[in-house]
Amino acid sequence: MIKFILVFFLSFPARACLYEEAVNKYSELYNYNVEFVMSVIQAESAFDCFAVSNKGAKGLMQLMDFNAKKYDVSNAFNAKENVKGGIKLLNELFLKFADIDLVLSAYNAGENAVNKYNGVPPYRETQQYIKKIKRFFLKRTGDELTILSAKNKVIEDPNSPWIRFRVVSSWQKFGL
Repeated sequence: MIKFILVFFLSFPARACLYEEAVNKYSELYNYNVEFVMSVIQAESAFDCFAVSNKGAKGLMQLMDFNAKKYDVSNAFNAKENVKGGIKLLNELFLKFADIDLVLSAYNAGENAVNKYNGVPPYRETQQYIKKIKRFFLKRTGDELTILSAKNKVIEDPNSPWIRFRVVSSWQKFGL
């Protein structure tokens, strides 16, 4: 109860600081830029680890129950577990879509929506969500969140430190 009251009354920047350790740990473990993950958390829950969406997504990275189960998150309100599960989900989406807009669309609207529309779904919420994360990332880093993709390749802008990719099957790593 005390933890809930403490988190509820903390200012936005103070709430963000509470989770830096978990975000740093799992971002490093899975080779993600910390500021990218922080931008996703900011958009998803405004750093409220007890957030619940009207569709049932929970915690910092707003995991749906089926994703929480898939990524071994037993308590979606536990910040460390939620961040780890959210980063695992992002990782899977990057391996499938290899395009930042498609990855964020899938994270927000689901993989089926991205597949159905063969791209960013025409949902206003999803389109605004992509813009919001890019805006948050720009504010946090001064860099634009961009990625170019080509068939079977992920090409990273060498001047943008937003994310690092691991070599996976036929994928090639550039700009590192």
